Amino acid sequence: MKILIVEDNQLILKVIETKLKKEGYDVISCENGKEAMEKITDALPDLVITDIMLPYSSGLEIVNFVKVTLKQNIPVMVLSGMGQEKTNANQKIYKGFYCRIKIFLAISESLIY
Repeated sequence: MKILIVEDNQLILKVIETKLKKEGYDVISCENGKEAMEKITDALPDLVITDIMLPYSSGLEIVNFVKVTLKQNIPVMVLSGMGQEKTNANQKIYKGFYCRIKIFLAISESLIY
């Protein structure tokens, strides 16, 4: 399973990337929304995990890009340290969340495979 992680905090990005790689996932990472949209188009990941507050394009714009512009059925998980943003994401996770990522990955794998 190929997972794209979009997070501008390098420490959080590295933690998520390391955990997912240890679990055997193919991980692509980037630190801003513009780069994320390029990588989504090029790599068509099986899952996107994105922060909301990002340079260039927000996580909410990434959700819209995947669901509306590309019309892809790629699950998108939105990470937030903020409040109750409205989003079309498949899942919204508040930071401090690794066990919830594992649960969502299990659900995503059963839907994808």
